[in-house]
Amino acid sequence: MLKSLPRFVWPLALVLAALKLGLLLHLNPGLEWNYDERRNGRIADNYLAGRGYVSLDPERHVLRSDAFHASFPVFLYIEWQRAGLPKHYFTLLVFALTAGGYLLGGLYVQRTLAYFGVAPPLAWAGTLLWLLYPSVFYYIGAYMWYENLVLPLLILVVYKLLRLLDGRLLTGFDALLITASVTVSCLLRGYLLAVYGLVFLVWLLLLRQSAAQPRGRALGLAAVTAAMLLLAHVPILLKNHRLFFLRTQQPGWLRTATGP
Repeated sequence: MLKSLPRFVWPLALVLAALKLGLLLHLNPGLEWNYDERRNGRIADNYLAGRGYVSLDPERHVLRSDAFHASFPVFLYIEWQRAGLPKHYFTLLVFALTAGGYLLGGLYVQRTLAYFGVAPPLAWAGTLLWLLYPSVFYYIGAYMWYENLVLPLLILVVYKLLRLLDGRLLTGFDALLITASVTVSCLLRGYLLAVYGLVFLVWLLLLRQSAAQPRGRALGLAAVTAAMLLLAHVPILLKNHRLFFLRTQQPGWLRTATGP
């Protein structure tokens, strides 16, 4: 697939990736996390300190059980700190993935435009417009937000599903890629469960009308993706169950900020 790219794409991609990384580092020279992730990081700190899965209520100044933000990043931060790795290393990792996702998203924007019959020059021009679009390139694109990772994966998944509508045979690699992309995206940003649910529903309805793909394979892909999502969310559901339904000790919202 990459071998078929025009030669002008490679230097342009390197320049854009360098600009992207430069902007990320310029706007965040201290390699700080955004405010949501700082809050998640404090939950991870409290958990590792033996206080449980709690955060500080700024009004009451007490530690209380917390399940407001995504739980999967907290699990990541706990394991990251257990490995003894500095937090700013994690920021650098996110920045590198952001730059890679930025180019990946551009690639699949171009392929999506080409799929709909846009001529190659216009398809590449449209891709460049997407790459330079303010919310993609600057805000939120130049900050440590996981939307910078899940947006390219959403574009990739939609393109792959469109090609399956067109009659392309579902390979094991594509099935794994779609399933992994959907699962990781929903773990990082829970609201994508609704987005992908709608996408797959529309895709299955369109596929039923077109009959381009064997129905069994399409239903199998949807079922495996749903099963992987469920399995991936089991630790989160168990954590919430323990926090809010199986409490046998003093509630988290009554603990003092300095208490254990």
